[in-house]
Amino acid sequence: MAVADPSQAQLSAAATGSVQAFADLIRAAIQFGSVQKIMLSREDPVVELWFLLSDENLEEMEQIYLLEREARRTTDALPLFIHLVPLNRVGQTTLPDATLLFERTVATAPTSEVQPRNEELAVA
Repeated sequence: MAVADPSQAQLSAAATGSVQAFADLIRAAIQFGSVQKIMLSREDPVVELWFLLSDENLEEMEQIYLLEREARRTTDALPLFIHLVPLNRVGQTTLPDATLLFERTVATAPTSEVQPRNEELAVA
């Protein structure tokens, strides 16, 4: 029977806390209507989250920064940096390569539907 090294268990607990804080940040941010995409890039050792916003909604941007602060407060194991990019000011083609985590899509319903959905959320 293998016995886990106690230092590995502590690392695992720290990593679990980081992942939870990271997930909470994303889950809360997708509730804002201006958030169109969330992307992830890494510049070792930093994890960068890119929030692509439909426009420069200052109230929602401030709320996302507050969510980031809360994530940092709950765990310091994940070096995290966020970018808030209003797409009405910055072209998406100028952004670095990143992994798509979330994308808001507008559903196009068939004309036969009585009550079409206005918006769907797609999680990559």
